[in-house]
Amino acid sequence: MTTTLNTTTPDGATVGSAAVLAAVAEHLDVFAELPAPVVTTVCATVDGGKAVSFQLDSEYTLRGLAGALLAWVDTLDRVACEAWRHGGDDSHTMHVSVSGQLTDGTPVRVFAPVDYPHGLGLAPSARRPLGLGLLRAWTAGEEACA
Repeated sequence: MTTTLNTTTPDGATVGSAAVLAAVAEHLDVFAELPAPVVTTVCATVDGGKAVSFQLDSEYTLRGLAGALLAWVDTLDRVACEAWRHGGDDSHTMHVSVSGQLTDGTPVRVFAPVDYPHGLGLAPSARRPLGLGLLRAWTAGEEACA
């Protein structure tokens, strides 16, 4: 699997991200069992720092994605979870993400799309926080109710 790396600011300028890239490389090396990202993006933050997004494979079931995200949760500090449902013609899909920090404090977000489970009660184009307990329930094959 190939990981694509983009190092850009929101306005498209290239940024020097050596320290962030080193932290990401170390994290992925130390936690080699993590589900591999298919895209890794490093962006400048409003406060002048850097943030990293890892997009996982889009072929997960809800149960599989929950397990993949929980594997990442176990390696991050200050974790939160969120779901956002697509609107319009894509309302049958949602993204589930976990956000947290690497050990050096670098903020990260790990996410992937999955078919929308109708029992979740999330309106098209809406976002909502999710408890980690719900991810654990999904991993166990329980219904998608929140």
